[in-house]
Amino acid sequence: MKNITIRWVHKMSHADLIKIQNLILTWFAGQTEPVSQEKVRSLCQAIHLSVLDTEVPPYCLYSYFYPLVRAGFIECGIERNRTVWELSKPAVFFHDFEGERYWIGIHLTEDLKNAIEYDLIEDDQTDQFEQHICTIRWISPISYEGKNLPVIHNPSILSILKAIPACSPDLFSQEKFDDIHSCKQFFNPDNSQWTDIGPKFGYPDGLYRKSNAVYSNRLYFHRGTTFSVGENVNDNFWSKAMSCIDHGHPTALYDGKLHRLEFLINPPIVLARLLFLSSMFLCFRVNTKTYFGITQEIFNELQRIFGQSIKEVES
Repeated sequence: MKNITIRWVHKMSHADLIKIQNLILTWFAGQTEPVSQEKVRSLCQAIHLSVLDTEVPPYCLYSYFYPLVRAGFIECGIERNRTVWELSKPAVFFHDFEGERYWIGIHLTEDLKNAIEYDLIEDDQTDQFEQHICTIRWISPISYEGKNLPVIHNPSILSILKAIPACSPDLFSQEKFDDIHSCKQFFNPDNSQWTDIGPKFGYPDGLYRKSNAVYSNRLYFHRGTTFSVGENVNDNFWSKAMSCIDHGHPTALYDGKLHRLEFLINPPIVLARLLFLSSMFLCFRVNTKTYFGITQEIFNELQRIFGQSIKEVES
């Protein structure tokens, strides 16, 4: 009779997720120079092991790190043609509602916190607010202007969206003569998974990679032309969105009554950051692909950007 090993798999709780992300933020706060993509990947894997003590999933960056980037806690940069990361600068945002001014501070130093003239909200995790160690909240009269605080006044999301071009291979790749038949895997937009290419594969338009290695070189095939996908982190997300567009697969669902947009893919960071800032006072949730306060005008621009691939639904 064969010996059977039973392996217990720990299902990650929301508390575990926040703990892992807080450890990532704490580590970044101690860095004096930008950190390479490879080092961040190793960091996420090490923290996963220390908190959960289970097998490391292949996409730790997607699960733990990129949500922090989409929320603006971590900034991306390019140094010597490579992606690097660092903690974002202290920032304060406010929103007026029913005669009061609501505030959110991110990465505030102790001196900046001491400059706040009102008591902080101490309710930790709620359905509408996901609390990380770098965030604080408070409420003031509308007359309070946050003197001595790094208050951010962003332009309207609609004006920024109008400046973003529609998703196309030109946005995330460069034309390159290459043999698409040399690729080993194809990104299937139906399930957002990489699948092995079999002998009878028809090579439709879409995203390919050279091998089954997680970070293998990727090509995009579009209308008979082969493109080399760029190394910028946003290029990865744009290319997967383009794959959905080319295959008639919805990239997101929009409920016009609730003004709610739910992405079915990981959205490009540049867009996710805008949508997060736009909805942060309605629902401050870092680990989500759902955004609120999406008006019809904003939806129309997003439809243009995503090639009419956002599906309208009714609540």
